[in-house]
Amino acid sequence: MTATLTARPALYADNLVRTWSAVGTRLAVATGHSADAVHAYLEGRGLTGCFGPHVYGRTGGLAHLGHDAPPRALAALGVDPAEALVVGFTPEELRAARDAGAPFRGYARDLAAYDRLRAAGAPLVTGTLEPVRQAVWELNLPRR
Repeated sequence: MTATLTARPALYADNLVRTWSAVGTRLAVATGHSADAVHAYLEGRGLTGCFGPHVYGRTGGLAHLGHDAPPRALAALGVDPAEALVVGFTPEELRAARDAGAPFRGYARDLAAYDRLRAAGAPLVTGTLEPVRQAVWELNLPRR
């Protein structure tokens, strides 16, 4: 769990999470990492309250995202997968989102990661989560 002390967040991830939470969106983490490590990371970033108990990590020592993680997270939140958004970093996360019936937005820190996601069929891949945060904010502005 020492990696939680040095892990770098995706660009604008904290702002995106806080914005989504502020507008009332229910959030979950579905990951191939240990749920305990994710909880420690979220606590260190001051984001624990945005997710509450909804962290779904690997089980049984598996070091990959299980295809059951996104459906478990969506079911626990009571969310229709078509109304959700999975933000992911890997082709495996894209496949898990597709299998769950949820839209996917890819995030890539570099060109190689971008190319892997696009080659896997990700329709949208970005190097920053700021456009997603901005869209969440604008979609939730009061209507006149």
